[in-house]
Amino acid sequence: MSAPGSAEEQPGDRFATSPRTPRSADPDLAKRFLHGDQGALAEAYRRWGGAIHALALRFLPERTAEASTSRVFVDAWRNRASSDPVRRLGLLLLDGMRREIVRQRPELGHDEALAAAVDQAVLRELLSELPPLRAAVLELTLHGSLTATQTAERLGVPTHMVRLELGEALASLKPRGGGKR
Repeated sequence: MSAPGSAEEQPGDRFATSPRTPRSADPDLAKRFLHGDQGALAEAYRRWGGAIHALALRFLPERTAEASTSRVFVDAWRNRASSDPVRRLGLLLLDGMRREIVRQRPELGHDEALAAAVDQAVLRELLSELPPLRAAVLELTLHGSLTATQTAERLGVPTHMVRLELGEALASLKPRGGGKR
């Protein structure tokens, strides 16, 4: 692949499919966590601690947010045996923080700002699991309200590729494990 912005770079090159593992889509990490590997706990904290703490800081005082962030990881660790192994670990932790915020501030149980903040954090988490082109297509479709043609023009890829990537992105967001929605 050419250097970004070079004359040799073809439209869409920066989104070429890469063999990299998306930053949070590490099923091995979730399995290791579930089976009690303490290294997986440390890795999970490195991966999601900032996002969990940032969510806490939006709704809790700083000291409480720090303690609550720790509590979410400790609770997830203690209750890992009862966790759904199909569920994404990052989403489990975000849900744990949502519950912790409501525990600390019960008046936020039905608060739209909390629901929106959690939804945004979940969307960021899900987008981080997608290959770059797929994430860009989904983000432009959801947040930019662009048509497939407009998205294709913005990204420099064919329209059929945008439609394909959008379909794949939506399919990947469906609940895993064959459970009913």
